[in-house]
Amino acid sequence: MSAYMISVEGAETDSQKKETGDPMIYISMSISFLILLCLAIAGTQNEAPVQIRFATWTMEMSLSAVLLWAAAAGAAVVAFLSLPKLSIKSLQARRLRKEVRRLEAVCKGPL
Repeated sequence: MSAYMISVEGAETDSQKKETGDPMIYISMSISFLILLCLAIAGTQNEAPVQIRFATWTMEMSLSAVLLWAAAAGAAVVAFLSLPKLSIKSLQARRLRKEVRRLEAVCKGPL
């Protein structure tokens, strides 16, 4: 029992993590905000029309619109490619929560 108490003492609980937050989330959000800010500045300063050609298709739009669509397409690709990893982590977390409940039930059983 004392070994269990020692290992749990230094562990951070879920409520403590929710209060303090993960620093990587703040860094990621800050970098995303800076990229969005740079795109907005570049978009307002470059209103010249640009001709876009792809195979036989040709279209003309402003450079800021091209930047916006390129950023949105890049974000969509990143989101799509991260789905398998997120689903694996979600399944793993569900499995681990189930294991914790099972072990808690075993620990609360008759001694």
